[in-house]
Amino acid sequence: MTKSLLLSLALFLALTGFSQSTKHQSVNHTQILKLGVNTHFTPDEFPFSISWEKKIGSNESIQLGFLPRVQTNNDDKTTGIGFNIGYRKYISKNRTGINGLFISPIAKIGFLKQQDVYTSYFYNGTNPPQYYTTATKKNINQFSAGFVFGHNWVFKSGFSFEVSGGMAYFTSVNKGTNINNNITTSFNYKETGIRPQALLNFGYAF
Repeated sequence: MTKSLLLSLALFLALTGFSQSTKHQSVNHTQILKLGVNTHFTPDEFPFSISWEKKIGSNESIQLGFLPRVQTNNDDKTTGIGFNIGYRKYISKNRTGINGLFISPIAKIGFLKQQDVYTSYFYNGTNPPQYYTTATKKNINQFSAGFVFGHNWVFKSGFSFEVSGGMAYFTSVNKGTNINNNITTSFNYKETGIRPQALLNFGYAF
């Protein structure tokens, strides 16, 4: 809920007076390199992105993104890579270039590997405790496609800031094994649904 409120506030600012100020904004830059911070709605999401946006028309651009994921916590580990692509149409009046309000269809693919290890024990009187280990390994393949709406501020200094949000249809295929007390079981399941999308980008335009 807190993330949704923060996103709503950011989009509200984009639609009000702040978004209308063009005094310090540039219309001359044609490319932007960006570092993105996702709102991380699910544990299987990619929290960061590195993107490149390229102007292809007076009010149009394409954006390509690389999504790395490396996270370790004791015996738990998640690694993976993802890629996204989006076409953007800028809709702010009296502007040209890659700044202002925009709408964008987007698509993303991602590949993750996860390993989770949990150790517990059972103590019975004076006997030494008996330890039980549960280990889960899984491969996750993801795909999503949807639309976002947002605002891109590109300043004459080259600094850029962007906020966007929307909805996307997703599908996630999970395959792996679970070892519980030396008993191994396999699983293979698929998740689908509609998920919110949100992103903050900081970048340099040139």
